[in-house]
This record gives sequence, structure tokens and C-alpha cells, in this order.
Amino acid sequence: MRHITRDSLWFHYWGNMALLDIIDPRGKKAVNRVSNAKIVWSGILAGQRIGFFGNGKSNVQGFFNTWVELTMREGASDTFTLMKEGPMAAGGKERYQRLKETADLVIVGVCDGGTAASQGAIDAATLAGYGVPTILLCTDAFVGLAKISLPENCKGVRVMAIPHPLSSLTSEQTIDLARNSFVAFKSLLASASNTDVDVERERSSLYCDTNILAHDLAKIPNIDIDYKGSVMMSGLGLSDGLPVFLPTTERVNEILEFWPQLPSEDETPVIPPRNGLATPAVIAANAVMTGMPPHLAPYANSVIRALCDADFQVFNLQTTTNPVTPVIVVGGAATERNGFNNRTGAMGGGNVSNGSLGRTLKLCMRNIGGASAESGVDPATIGQPGKYTFCFAELEGLIDWPPLRSQTARAVDVDQDAVTLVGVTGTTNMIIKATSAEELLEMIAKSIKSVGSNDYMFGGSPLLVLCPEHAQIFKNENVTIQEVKQSLFKLTKLKFSEFVPKNQEMMRTPRLADLGDLDPDDDVPMTKNPDGFLVCVAGGASLHSTFMPSFGGSTPVSYAVKFGAS
Repeated sequence: MRHITRDSLWFHYWGNMALLDIIDPRGKKAVNRVSNAKIVWSGILAGQRIGFFGNGKSNVQGFFNTWVELTMREGASDTFTLMKEGPMAAGGKERYQRLKETADLVIVGVCDGGTAASQGAIDAATLAGYGVPTILLCTDAFVGLAKISLPENCKGVRVMAIPHPLSSLTSEQTIDLARNSFVAFKSLLASASNTDVDVERERSSLYCDTNILAHDLAKIPNIDIDYKGSVMMSGLGLSDGLPVFLPTTERVNEILEFWPQLPSEDETPVIPPRNGLATPAVIAANAVMTGMPPHLAPYANSVIRALCDADFQVFNLQTTTNPVTPVIVVGGAATERNGFNNRTGAMGGGNVSNGSLGRTLKLCMRNIGGASAESGVDPATIGQPGKYTFCFAELEGLIDWPPLRSQTARAVDVDQDAVTLVGVTGTTNMIIKATSAEELLEMIAKSIKSVGSNDYMFGGSPLLVLCPEHAQIFKNENVTIQEVKQSLFKLTKLKFSEFVPKNQEMMRTPRLADLGDLDPDDDVPMTKNPDGFLVCVAGGASLHSTFMPSFGGSTPVSYAVKFGAS
């Protein structure tokens, strides 16, 4: 039997019958490796070189232009502005180096969205690590997320809040906001205080003292322990609001018996933004909470490794106002043998394997990664039901097309079992009573075009799930999957003029690489190329297929599932 080391235990409780050990579903945090160079704050603008590092969102350039004018009036010796491709874009070593070499103070922002705030925190922390005093400028709706996203012990970053919103303002309103907030900026700069203590206090308030739970559990009869324990864990923010089973050592060990490998410490996945260590025991603790059958442990292992793959960019998913969440698509020869549903109601309730594996992923994102609306780290404006659980299995063999796991950038061989993760913003049902492939493709294209989709803004990777009867139409006419993708790429294009000006502004930089400078009459495809569309088959009888728009700031990944404990 695998043993859980003592330092991984959360607390223990002696009931009337037996010792009860519970594993902390949050786990430990990764060791902070932030470099803190010596920071010197001048306190004044006169004689200083001021760098503005923008995130590419609407009105940021106008806001910074106003501050450039005002800082020069205050006697700044020089100013310059660098702009990223968009709020999800990395800062980049070259831009960091230029800011380090040519700026005495850098203002990063303006962060008026979830991903903008979290990525802005990364940019600010990196610059501070280079020894550059940095102010992270956020709207008040996202200042908490920005502070939490800063690494622990991060020196040299001061966080400033301005009224929300910014991106939806007119040009005149943007200028007024910039002018009205400039006095507060000068006051913050002159202040001797920093944000370090406040950030630590904010972090510590997020994670409750679990000793309270241990103390309260001691008062509960064993027969009520799961029910009352579930209520307490929910109260401590350790569940998704639905009932959970207590992750006891015994239950966790039952899952670890099926774990395919025990990684070294260097191989342990880290889930942001909390940067919790997703060890097998901690993943298993979250799996126990869902009631996941132990034999599904190899799937849970692969799902978390896919989540933490650099291409998937889970940091963006965890901190955006978009409702995006990962959907798990299970495929391979062992799929049905392990109880996954790929037929009638594949995305619905009633299936333990689908439901528990999907929920295990979401609890790991909440508990290990620290992303929950209650903590202020998951700022999704509305969210979606898929944030509770979202998993289904692919129905393979109905049509001679490559399975989903071989369509992703990180493809897995057809003969291997695998899980695929796609960041999707929801589902759209399409009832299409077509009698030919041409009719079917035209109707699908008309159903999925939307000017409000992230796919057009960033060039996404949407997922089309065909019902068997629709797949049969393509099979009857010998239509290949590549022909389907090419047709959808062509038929779903929209004119750039169909988007409102603010959306156009947001689209220009992210689509520059694949579309160039956009004019009103230019066509904007939903994806960067035909292979951006992902297609699979699932479901039962009747003519209902499902389309899942994507986030755009995440690349779908597939990971092989390895069976057999090491």
C-alpha cells in the first residue's frame, strides 16, 4: 500500500470508534522562486524616465497618453509606451529588458479584466524582480485578484485602483478618468508604504484555519460525519457548494492503489494562480470528495497533467471574466469498459465516471489552484454549469475519421487511451434536419456564427460534437473530416465591419499575425486555420448536435492514459 507522509496530513480526529485522518484538498504551495532585486523608489516624477506597459485592451492607450502628458508636466525626463498584443499575451523578455534598461519607474496596466489583472501581476512581478519599481494599475473590481496573483514575498510592486470600468468608456470619459486619478498616482508614488503586508494579509484571509473544522468534527457522531463534514468543508470554501465526501487517508489510499506513477517533486504539476502542488495524494483527496471510483485514478492523473501543460494556459482560464472552463473528452479502447458514457445523454447526468472525473478536475482547480468566486480569484462574470463538472466520452468507430485525441497540437496515437482538454465557453444545441452533407454544413455554419464569440477575437479552437445521425450523413457521402473543417472555416467567416468598434479594437492585435491589418470589408474567420476546428462524435438517437465555442486563449491538449500502478 502507498503511504501518505505525515506532513501531507491536514488534521486528525478521534471519534468514538476510530482515528479519522483527513487529507488537505488544497495541498502545499510551490516554493516561491521570485528574485527580489533592490528597489529604489524616488517618490517624485521629476527627472525620472517613466515606462508605460500596456495590455492592449480598449482605452489603455488613451489613458496612458493622458498620463504621459501629465508626467511630462511634472518634470519627467522621458516617457515611452510599450503595448502587448492583448491581455493574455506574455510580457516577453525583450520588452522586459527594454523597460529594465530605459525606465526608472514602470506603470503596468490598465487591468480592467480578470486575465488582464492576473497577467499584469506577472508582468509587474517580473519587472520588480529586475529591480524596476513598478505600479500595477487596476480598476477596483479586479484589484483584489491582482494582489492575490502577485507571487509571495514580491517586493517592488505597488497596486493602485481606479474606478471600474475603463474599456467601455468613450474617449472623453477615458481622458477624464486618467486626469482624475493622476493625483492618487502621485500620492501612491510618494508614499513610503508598499503592498507586501497587505497582500500577505489578503492571502491569509482566504484560507481558513482548518483547526476549526477539526474541533467541530470532534463533536459529531460518526454516523453523521460525512454529512456534517460536507457542510463544514463548504463553509470553509473547500467544496463547490455541492455535497462532498470527507477525504480520509483510507479513502485516498484506495485511489492511490490505482495511481499509474508517483512523480518526483520536480515533476509535480503546479496549478495556478495559487500555485498549489498537485501531488497524487492531493488530487486523490479531491477525487474522494466527488465519489470517484478508485479505478479511474489513471484518468485523473492524465487530466491534471493536461491541465498544467504549458500550451493549455490554465492560468488564463482560472482568472478570466469569461465563463470558459475545460471540458474533458475521454477516448480509447478502455472508455466504455471504465464506465464512461458516449451515447444517449453523454453530457448529461446519471453517469458516475463522467460526473466524478469532471468534478475532480474542477475541485482541483478550485482547491489546489485557488480559483473560486468566493475567494475573488475566479472573476467569471456569470460563469457556466460546466464549472461544476464537464466530461463526456467520444463515440469512436462510427465513421472513419481520426479521433479527437489525434487532432490536437499535442496529439496522442489512435491506439492509445487518452483524455483531451478543450477550454470552452458553453454549449449550443443544433437541431438540423438536413438530408445532405451540403445542407448539414450550411446549417451548422449558420448556427455557430456569432459576433460575440471569443473565437473571432483571438482565433480559437471550437469543438463540434456531431450526433451519430449527423455523422452518418457525412459517412454516406464519403466526406472526410478535413473537408468538414475546411468548409466550416470558409462558411463561418464574418466581415470585420459586423463587429462594433470596441470589439474591432480588441481583435486587431490578436489577429494581426494570421490576418494582418484588418479593413472593414475583410473576412474574419472563426479560427486561424481549418485545423482550428475540432470534431468528434457522441450521443444517441435523433438529430441534435452540439457546438462548443472556445476561449481563444488556450490550446487544446491530449494526454495518454497509462494504466497500472507503479
